[in-house]
Amino acid sequence: MNQLVPELHDVLKLTTRQHDISKWSEQEYKDFKEFLPVKTETWKGITQHHLDFGLYPTEPDTFYLCVADSLASTLTRIGEAGSIEYRLNRLWRGPEEEKDVRLKEREDIIRLFRFLQTDPDWQDFCREYEALLRNRPEDLRRGMNITSLYTHCKLTGQFHRILKSSQAFTLSPAEIEGKTQEQVKTLYRIKYAEKWQLIVSRCKFRFLQKPYRVRDLNIFGALQDLMNQISTFYPDNILLQTSDELLLILPEESHVSNISEMAHNAGFWIEVVSSRRALSELKPNPQSMSGAKSENLYNLPPEIFPPICEICQSAKATRHWPQDYILSHVGLCSSCQQLVSLNPLGSVVESLCEADRAQLEDILKEPAPEELCEKCFALRAEGTKLKNLDTWNREGARKVAWVKLTLDFDRLQRTMESLSGGEISFSVIAEFQEDYSNFLKEFTSRIHKEFGRRDVENILSEFFCIRLGSFGEAFKVLEVYYEAMSRFFPVFLKENDSPLTIAIVCAGIKFPFFEVWRILEEAKGDIFISLQGMRTVRAPTTALELLTKAASLGYKKSALHKLTRIEETSKKLAELTFQNRDDKDHATYSRLARNLYPNLDFSSIFTFALLVED
Repeated sequence: MNQLVPELHDVLKLTTRQHDISKWSEQEYKDFKEFLPVKTETWKGITQHHLDFGLYPTEPDTFYLCVADSLASTLTRIGEAGSIEYRLNRLWRGPEEEKDVRLKEREDIIRLFRFLQTDPDWQDFCREYEALLRNRPEDLRRGMNITSLYTHCKLTGQFHRILKSSQAFTLSPAEIEGKTQEQVKTLYRIKYAEKWQLIVSRCKFRFLQKPYRVRDLNIFGALQDLMNQISTFYPDNILLQTSDELLLILPEESHVSNISEMAHNAGFWIEVVSSRRALSELKPNPQSMSGAKSENLYNLPPEIFPPICEICQSAKATRHWPQDYILSHVGLCSSCQQLVSLNPLGSVVESLCEADRAQLEDILKEPAPEELCEKCFALRAEGTKLKNLDTWNREGARKVAWVKLTLDFDRLQRTMESLSGGEISFSVIAEFQEDYSNFLKEFTSRIHKEFGRRDVENILSEFFCIRLGSFGEAFKVLEVYYEAMSRFFPVFLKENDSPLTIAIVCAGIKFPFFEVWRILEEAKGDIFISLQGMRTVRAPTTALELLTKAASLGYKKSALHKLTRIEETSKKLAELTFQNRDDKDHATYSRLARNLYPNLDFSSIFTFALLVED
């Protein structure tokens, strides 16, 4: 291979030896000289990626690496650094156990160099040393030890490829080869602070459809496919990803247009906030930089003539549901096929043969026919991919919980800057993405274990539907959420401005999905539970532990029933009853109050009682 592997530039940090090889003692150099991988391009990167090293960048590839290393550094975020600490202290987890994992023994360091002599790529190197990379902070100084060496190296590789592959960052060999160290520093200042620019862009993906039927939920599958497509096309540019939002680093404006075109072709539009700045001025949130541009990128036709699609209302309706679907997707006998092609379906049902009537049983139960555009028709015609939800319908299930996790990037930035005491860097965002992805996997795994895979429908990585025996089982979801938060984001459980929120809509299985989605989109509060779209529980993340414990306690069901019935007549009377020490059920109400008040208002407490009572 013998190509520079940018991710390996900091491998000397895995040892107790100096990061700058020119600072090694004569004896150290003598001890390891014969084992150094000096014939590889990667070794050039290891020794030449700092302006202040004894060996500085002397060619375009190592100059790009020097710039990428700066972009992926955490040095901009805190200010004054403290004493040496060998432990990681992720902002959302808190400090880990103090442990120096660096290679100290000569034999272990020689083994590392021998491995580098084989010219491994990043994947090969991780197979041998990933655990060490993940447990070693990028910077050992207290206050700066908030990201792992693994994250820093991986991010440096991404930035290196972005710079090297774009014509916006051309660098001729003549500009750097043969230059003195001071001349290279001057070149760096010109490129980094003035001439070279990148775009930081946040893209939120939206759909125009109002899904009415189970088949219409295929829009979420289309969203997942779109995100996978963008991830494949821009593997190095994505810094943070949720199921419907991306934070990207892009070299040129044309890439935003390209992503918008991908979204349009898949049936989506995007809210975009972008800022193009010099590399030295880049920040993870485009809204925090001057010159930020916000726009909604639609790709609608200038005119739409009736009939208009009844689902998205943004395109001309050219297909008839279910008539066109039956004719193109259902294998009817020839006589029934002719009947349906010439007449409205409803008028010929009784004339269909018994076999074809049985085939169309589910379709005949659907509401009135609809006029659809090509895209909405194609999505519905795919047939439902949500097999569990379809099965629950057939089995006569009554109750479900729609569960949506949300990451608020603006709150994430605010919270982490508050925790760090300064501006956060790209490396902190990349480190967070790693834990966020693992958090979602953990949450999904625990939900499957708690309810059973057959009773959980994974719609997106952050969106689920769960079959319930009673609405009170919604609190099991909160227990799982609390356990996953405790493992990955324990610091957020103590924050009033937690960037992670959970919304749960408990409803009958026939409750219209477009109404469920509206409630989820408009949900307010860190913890939000809606009951049939009529009543809600709202609580801050700081109350999550108390709320889950309160739900696990036993309560006198008759007292809860009485309270909720009174509240239906008069909220004020229910409050008085709740606080009345002379009421025969005061023991139950005081137990509720101890666990819930003042974190929950009275309306939320009454809804809590109704859920527990179910």
